[in-house]
Amino acid sequence: MKAAFFRRYGSSEVLEVGDREPPALAAGGCLVKVLATSVNPIDWKLRRGMLRLIKRIKFPFVPGADICGEVMEVEPGVKGFQVGDRVYGMLDITAGGGCAEHAVIPETAAALCPEELSNQEAAALPLVGLAAIQVLRDRGHLGQDDRLLIIGASGGVGHVAVQIGKALGAHVTAVCSTKNVDWVAGLGADRVIDYKTASYQEEGQTYNVIFDVAAVDSYPGCSKLLSPHGVYVTTLPGPGIALYSLALRLFSKRRAYFFEVDPSRKDLEYLSQLVKEHGLRPKVEETYSLGEVKAAQERSESGGVAGKLVLDIA
Repeated sequence: MKAAFFRRYGSSEVLEVGDREPPALAAGGCLVKVLATSVNPIDWKLRRGMLRLIKRIKFPFVPGADICGEVMEVEPGVKGFQVGDRVYGMLDITAGGGCAEHAVIPETAAALCPEELSNQEAAALPLVGLAAIQVLRDRGHLGQDDRLLIIGASGGVGHVAVQIGKALGAHVTAVCSTKNVDWVAGLGADRVIDYKTASYQEEGQTYNVIFDVAAVDSYPGCSKLLSPHGVYVTTLPGPGIALYSLALRLFSKRRAYFFEVDPSRKDLEYLSQLVKEHGLRPKVEETYSLGEVKAAQERSESGGVAGKLVLDIA
């Protein structure tokens, strides 16, 4: 099979596209013909070795956590999937495997694709959708009329979080750049703050949940914006957020977390429900071929992507 992979840490130049042995079907898994995958910032961060102390990968490494594809074979005992089904899901981040013509995905990490989504849209949704659900619903306990601040609302996770926040009944304030203000407002945000012309720090509002998707702020920086029982979540790991998380548990009703997303069939099925009932849609900014994986990762690394970047494997 054709696959994108790298044999060592480095720039996009270490990426290769060539023949690899197809993955072996494992217990509880489905062998999938990959139709599309997406590029997430974690892909190039792993490639550059930025996370080598906390994310162990094995070379040669095939990047890609998101897949949309067609089931080719199922392991005996797998329930809910059969040959020919179109599925989408999230592979383990440190195992990778999405940037290839075939992948094996555990039945616990996949779900049937909503008919409303194209292959490219379905491949764009799993990681960012799961992250948004698990942060807002499970960590933030976001509910009806709660106030939500999303910093970095036009990115992959951010633009989906805006839609999920509204589906959960929250009042959503979104922070993004000038060029994306109208688009983010169209996603359903109640207020959109252009960070180039205004500061969410000076708005005088307090929030039940602050989701710092862009990881440009900190718990101390946002503490004055949190309600007495508020939750701050960042996507940036480090000793600072770990210490604040522990201290708040001991001395406060507030909470602060660094968040990592987990594959979940149950949550993917919930995403499918949001697609059907609330019109949830990921935006695909640009589509590339497998052979253009270098360009796709370079585009992600350059920043400012509105929505998601997708590799059309089919």
